[in-house]
Amino acid sequence: MNGLLIIGAGGHGKVVADTALLLGWENVAFLDDRAATMESPLGLPVVGTLGDLTAQARRFSCALVAIGNAKLRLELTDRCRRSGFEVISIVHPMAFVSKFASIAPGTVVFAQSAINTDARIGAACIINTGATVDHDCVIGDGVHVCPGAHLAGDVRVGDRSWIGIAASLTRKDAPPPPARSLALSSPPGRTTRMMRLRRPRPSCAPVGSITGREPRLEASSKSTPKPSAFGMP
Repeated sequence: MNGLLIIGAGGHGKVVADTALLLGWENVAFLDDRAATMESPLGLPVVGTLGDLTAQARRFSCALVAIGNAKLRLELTDRCRRSGFEVISIVHPMAFVSKFASIAPGTVVFAQSAINTDARIGAACIINTGATVDHDCVIGDGVHVCPGAHLAGDVRVGDRSWIGIAASLTRKDAPPPPARSLALSSPPGRTTRMMRLRRPRPSCAPVGSITGREPRLEASSKSTPKPSAFGMP
């Protein structure tokens, strides 16, 4: 393992780098088109621009794209692979990922998130801080599940979708929650009223972000070892 090159040195890139350092990576650096005007994020070097990608394959064996734009993230992930890098996935040590789940290369899973049994996460996804993906979900390529978002079991999410902060998604055909009654106490001489309440509908991602199409998944990645075990702009 000759080091990790992170494409994009913005806010998201810093979180990716911080996670990589926690996992034991030592030789970590950035590529960013703003290299000439940037300081060193987290004290790590910015070794060039995207035009230097192929040349950097001689110095770094692995790469990971840390750019918020899903289309660009997928394109650059493919470009890294064609340039000779091993595209890896990283999982924060404080995240939970079931051994029965699969994560494709290029995906990042941040602290306090959870991916449950038989969930499938596509390539170049972001499972952000505190997000949860429950059993049997299928997440397409380039999806961003934002901080605090929650997916119930068996949800399908199309390629390049954006699940907003604190959103909650359930299966489209899931039954609505039952109504419940609440008795209100009344002053003496007045009749107690019964009110019918319904739980509020969960918030959801922006209209059109869930395409409903069957996502295209690459083979699941191997777990990223530590050296001995292994924004957004």
